[in-house]
This record gives sequence, structure tokens and C-alpha cells, in this order.
Amino acid sequence: MPFARIPVFHARVGTMPLKFFLKLYARLAGLTALVVFLCVLLFTGINSVRSQFWHERFPEPLMRWLAAAPAPLQQYHWLSSAVDLRMGAASRFNLSPVALERLGYGQVVGIDSDVGYRVLVTGLSGEILQLRLNEPYRDVSETIGLIFRWHLDSASADDRLNVASQMARSLNVEVQTLDDADLLPDSDVLDQVAERGLAFYTDESDGCGRVIVQLSDGELYRIDMPAGFDPWAWPVVLLLVLVLGGVLAVAVFLALREVDSNL
Repeated sequence: MPFARIPVFHARVGTMPLKFFLKLYARLAGLTALVVFLCVLLFTGINSVRSQFWHERFPEPLMRWLAAAPAPLQQYHWLSSAVDLRMGAASRFNLSPVALERLGYGQVVGIDSDVGYRVLVTGLSGEILQLRLNEPYRDVSETIGLIFRWHLDSASADDRLNVASQMARSLNVEVQTLDDADLLPDSDVLDQVAERGLAFYTDESDGCGRVIVQLSDGELYRIDMPAGFDPWAWPVVLLLVLVLGGVLAVAVFLALREVDSNL
């Protein structure tokens, strides 16, 4: 019995041209570059605002301390050479109307200029008090150290810890005596202390600044500063990751849907 021939039907499978894939990849690459560029702009913009905020808030306790002094130029006259301490009428400082208004409200104002970062506040007499900082974090830290040293040298030995504690609360720092050899820093820092009576350094354990001051009788105190400005703080990084990941996820989804529609 002869076998009947079974017809064979060949399915025609559509193939997408190479041009389609190249066009799709080009779109994805362009979108990725655009998203990265927008993230850079976002990062720069956010950190510009954060930096301005930090540059005004970090020296604020110091500025409040100086502004509360009846005669800061006379009491802390040695700060004139260290951080260019000045005091006078507002007309002497070439300030914008916005800065003048903020100073009138009692705010600390920071201005980035060609001669350093200027930090201003209104004093008790209504005059403007200004510091000029070349390295804000280091300069503020060392200035606080100088003020600590002056006041602790003026206090009696029995009253020093109490004075140091009160000043630490007002200046938003931590202070302790270095009466234990394990607390001492490296020898190069101690050499600076022996030479200047003061030394600033960064502790590698937490990245925060430390200031060591030596009193006239040789007693050592360490002042622990708050953290400095970090442009890569975790909220900023998290925001960038969410924006970048979210946009790219949507882009991949749309690309896959377009591929599926062309199959």
C-alpha cells in the first residue's frame, strides 16, 4: 500500500534587520549619556546648596561666641593676624542687600570671594563681625583651639575642666585632656604642638579634625571637631542611584517592548 505524502509547510520566520538593532542601541546609549549628564548636573546643584549651608552652619558656633563678646577685637586681638578678624559698620564690608537683610535677622552669612571665604555676623553693638577663611574647616578648627587655649590659660588649674566643658557646649565640640599616652597622636603632630603650641590634624578613624593645644604649664587638651563637608554623603548618592536606576529601568522596559513588537 503506497504511503501518502504528507505536505510539509515551512514557517516563515521574520528577522529584524541589523539596522533596527543599531538604531535601538544608539537610542539607549544616547539616553544613558543624557541621564548621566543630568545626574552630574543634579549632583553639582545639590552639593552647591549643601556646601553653602555647611560653610555657614559649621562656623556658626564660633561666630556666635565672638559676637557675644563685649569687645572681641580687644579680647581676641591675636585673631586679626590668624583669620583677619574685623569689626565695623556694614558699609565697610561691601555687602549685597540680601546679605544685609540676613545679618539684620541675626543670621550667620557666608560669602565666597577672591580673598577667601568671608563669614559674617552681627555683634552685640550692631556692628558687623567678619572672619576671612582660606581653608574653612582647618581655619575654624584652629581658631577654636586658640580661643580654648586663651581661656584655659586664664582659668585656674582646678577650674579648667569646668571651663572647658562649658566652652565645648557653646562651640559644639568635644574636649578632653591628654593625660594618657595612648591618646597622643603621631610624633610629627606633637612636634607642631611643641613649636606652635597648637596643631591641627585629621583622625583617620573617622575623618574628623582634631586640634591639640598646649597650655602655658604644658598641659595638653584635644578638641574634637564635627565632621567636615562630604560631597558624597549617602543621601546624595542614594538619590543619584534612584534617579539613574529608575530612568534606565524605564528605558530598558521600553526598548524590550519595542523589540517584542517587531518580532
